[in-house]
Amino acid sequence: MELGKPGTGLLLHEYVHGIDWGKDERHTTSQYPYQLMKLFPQFDNNQMLLMHQTELKDTMSYMRFACNFYDERMSSRPLTSLDIRTYRVNGIPEKIDFIELRDAYLARADEAIKAGRWAGVYENRWKGVVSDEKIKETPELEKFLQTTRLLSDGEWNRLDEIGTPEAKELGKQLYMANRLLPDSLGGYVSTDKQISLVDAAAGVTETVDEIITPFNLQKYLVGIEDPIKRHDVETGIVLRYLIHGEKNGNFTGRPEWSEKATERLAEFVRFVYTDPARAKEIAPHVYKAFMENLAKGLYGEGLKKLLGVVV
Repeated sequence: MELGKPGTGLLLHEYVHGIDWGKDERHTTSQYPYQLMKLFPQFDNNQMLLMHQTELKDTMSYMRFACNFYDERMSSRPLTSLDIRTYRVNGIPEKIDFIELRDAYLARADEAIKAGRWAGVYENRWKGVVSDEKIKETPELEKFLQTTRLLSDGEWNRLDEIGTPEAKELGKQLYMANRLLPDSLGGYVSTDKQISLVDAAAGVTETVDEIITPFNLQKYLVGIEDPIKRHDVETGIVLRYLIHGEKNGNFTGRPEWSEKATERLAEFVRFVYTDPARAKEIAPHVYKAFMENLAKGLYGEGLKKLLGVVV
């Protein structure tokens, strides 16, 4: 049976469960990082824990974020499917890189913080509500994220007060964009509108849902007149989305699943198959140890064949 690359990637994920426990008849999962040490003799307990909390966590977030938006490297859905057409016409790219997106928006936030933009907004909001000490101890990134939410709310109120149909529509778009979080249905917010797609060659017109995602936010923030404020509000919305997704089950919505040691390892192996160069960049220490152990036969011959590795 021809699985295709996405299907083989899923098979690899499941295959890792058998390697972990040395059994094929049960789908068993190591709960804790130390239980993977037998598969990574290079790492002691502390090192294995560190890899679980850093490289393997980033791997899980990378893979699940990409899968959620039907990255072409991992999706088995045909390009003609309704979901794929809907996502692409709404600006979601064919290939999605969580780490690249996260780092780019963290850099934007860092620039705004260092420039001192919106200094005092957070403090003024919470002064007298919480202690000065608590305000002082709040990390700068968290202050920025809450500040941009306050700025966005202020712009929504301004548009609502203007009261014209045009202003109300811009305010509604801003309000919907502010609701964007990965645990919303499908990881996007529906505008309850439709987009028309015209296939001139076939002489067919169809409609697909208009959705708000981290990839097309700009068009829903045009009600914010100040371009710098609009830039920073977008940064805050996207970062809240990405950080929330990391904390809440690595974009699975199931922390109890995504935090299991074998599940993170299985997604890493799937990543190595899907995009080995990028996997090596994101998880260099795990990648190096994994390839060494693969060459030594620690994982058996089956995984070598599935990965297409001749060693």
